[in-house]
Amino acid sequence: MKAIVFFSMILVFFTTILGAEINVYFTHSVDTTYANPTPAQGNVELDKKLINRIVQAQYSIDFCFYDIERQNIVDSLISVFNRGVDIRVITDDKYFADTLPVYDLVNAGIPVICDTFGNSTYWYRDMHNKFAIFDFQDSSSMEDDWIWTGSYNTTDRGTDINANNVIEIQDHELAQAYTIEFEEMWGSDTNIPDPDSSKFHTSKSNNTQHNFLIDSIPVELYFSPTDNSTEKICNKILTADSLIYFCIFAFTRQDVSDTMKTKWDTGKSVKGVFDALCGSWDNCKIHDMKADTLAVHPWVPPAPVFVDSVPGSSNPRLHHKYMIIDVDFYSELILITGSQNWTPFGEETNDENTLIIHSQDIANQYLQEFVVRYARAGGDTTSGCSEKSNDLSLNKIKVFPNPFTNKLRIEGCSKIKVYNISGRFVAEFEQEWDGKDINGEEVSAGIYFLRFKRENIGKVLKLRREE
Repeated sequence: MKAIVFFSMILVFFTTILGAEINVYFTHSVDTTYANPTPAQGNVELDKKLINRIVQAQYSIDFCFYDIERQNIVDSLISVFNRGVDIRVITDDKYFADTLPVYDLVNAGIPVICDTFGNSTYWYRDMHNKFAIFDFQDSSSMEDDWIWTGSYNTTDRGTDINANNVIEIQDHELAQAYTIEFEEMWGSDTNIPDPDSSKFHTSKSNNTQHNFLIDSIPVELYFSPTDNSTEKICNKILTADSLIYFCIFAFTRQDVSDTMKTKWDTGKSVKGVFDALCGSWDNCKIHDMKADTLAVHPWVPPAPVFVDSVPGSSNPRLHHKYMIIDVDFYSELILITGSQNWTPFGEETNDENTLIIHSQDIANQYLQEFVVRYARAGGDTTSGCSEKSNDLSLNKIKVFPNPFTNKLRIEGCSKIKVYNISGRFVAEFEQEWDGKDINGEEVSAGIYFLRFKRENIGKVLKLRREE
């Protein structure tokens, strides 16, 4: 039986990412019957995807990974370095010291540093990022600038066993922000790292752009430990109108749990999957959410959260760090992903990156992965949002004309919100819309969605504006 995760009165609609190249990959299976509209890519061999991106590089690669172990990835970096691509590598000190593939990079002449480089100080801190920047350093084109990030470590376990996700985005400004972060750790903007200027962990500063518009898709980027990433995550949780779904490797922060509970207490759906290792810790937030004997701040009633059951031998891990906030048009549609676990170390000491993407399509692709992880962990995916969806009075709403050119009139509803095809908020009005956005600018021709809501009961209607 197909799970019910959307409001039943939402009319069929389509979203696209117009021109922007954003790809999402998962190492384990997905359920594409939930696709709306893009089928998620599951069972992906991430090493081959990353190698494909590496071999396409023409000018530069900045490679910043907690653990670099996968030999074929290392070999591909050496190969493109030998044909003239500039490569800079940052890794964590634990893996710099005892990982043979890292020494292969060094022996090939590729500059590599870790988080004990230069004047850096640390105490149980990790350079925990997992990102790469491709071809930002050339000035010939902005269209070849790519970012690769997510939960994936370039290791054998990360590739073959663990549940991981990756998102890659083509965007010059986003690549620039990641480069600024990389070079703060590197200590220079050249191929030679500077130990006197290199900064890791709490010595870094909040010095990057945070808000981007990638072909009409609002994207936010935050780095730990300088940018208060957890506060930004909690603020997004507070916007949830219907549901919060998550898959997480490590979750011990009380503020994130408490913020989710504020939505749970108002009847919103909260569902999650924890890695089994986290579930065995006394301070894991699964105990509060399930209100078991180890709970310190128990949820009453308990939430439907579970320890993962990732298929495979050799003790596979659910290594994700993602959250989905609403996957319909009743609120902002948000996907949060990156390298940061919801732990004190992830917020306060480690080098991390967090992306917040406001896109129905991207959130939906992660939903297609989540429903499989949730069902296999023991969750019931045949029930979804707790709000009512059969208010007949909303069927009496009249919208005319549709399509429209200059003005649109609504009868039967007092307050309406308008979203564009990517899920971005455009305007709010009562009874009549003049086709202008919140800044008073005329919106372009295309598909829009009207959100009606009355007493927590909602409906979405597809609308077209013509020239």
